[in-house]
Amino acid sequence: MRRFVPAAALLAGLALSTCDDDEGPAAPDEEPSVWPGYRVIDVLGETGEQPGQLRTPLGLDVDGEGRLWVADTGNRRVQVFEPGGEVRVLAEGWVRPVDVAASDGRVWVADLGADALRCLTADGSPCAREPVRMPAPAGLGARERGGPLAAQLYGHRVVSLHGAPQLSVGGEGSRTGQLYHPTDVAALPGGGFLVADAYNHRLARYDARGRAEDAWPGPPEAPFRVPTGVDVEEGVVHVADAGARKVIALSTRGEVLAEWRLDNDREPRIRSPVRVAAHEDRVYVADPANDRVIVLARE
Repeated sequence: MRRFVPAAALLAGLALSTCDDDEGPAAPDEEPSVWPGYRVIDVLGETGEQPGQLRTPLGLDVDGEGRLWVADTGNRRVQVFEPGGEVRVLAEGWVRPVDVAASDGRVWVADLGADALRCLTADGSPCAREPVRMPAPAGLGARERGGPLAAQLYGHRVVSLHGAPQLSVGGEGSRTGQLYHPTDVAALPGGGFLVADAYNHRLARYDARGRAEDAWPGPPEAPFRVPTGVDVEEGVVHVADAGARKVIALSTRGEVLAEWRLDNDREPRIRSPVRVAAHEDRVYVADPANDRVIVLARE
């Protein structure tokens, strides 16, 4: 039997309770969609330190030009996968980069190990001389014209970096509007946003002014276990539920549209997927247990 530690433990560095699981492995190209909606079309990366190789990638996003930015956490760097297949490596100055968010021609990187957020241009140059200092930034979400939002893992809050209105929402707890170890943020049409409220096992929803609206615990027949990643594209909410090893698609009202499960796991102490990024008809899934990014197609 294999011991189970939710993938969010990679972000929190916490010792968590375990449960048993004896599912067998499957090769990436043999992983079927449990329900229609997603299918695997590619796998990026393999274990290693060379360009294009990965080690425990924990975060990712796609910019407006279709470039995939990956927080290659175990290698202490950020990699950029160009649409044409080229790979750029941004290796200097990182401690523990864990997430990436593209916004308004810029890319923000959350460096959990340095308690900092760094802004980059499309070519990887710094946007500013000094990073933004923030305790334990675990995840980022991009808002058009409103500036990025950052999830503070141990502060149990989501805060805005700039833009109007200035936001700071959450606070430790399980009531509506409160958070417990948030790990990711995604903007909704109209200015609201969703938070992967990982250890409350739900998505928390806020309006454009940061007022708590409701919380989604997942499908009644299979509630979220440890949802660590969320992204929104064309009215579809994509959730990486690390605890259940699945990616699930929801409507913006929380209705289930599709689901895909990850059954391949070579590392028994870690489960993936951890983060998800959607762009056009592609959905990219960070699979740190296997040092790769899985590419799904929306059907």
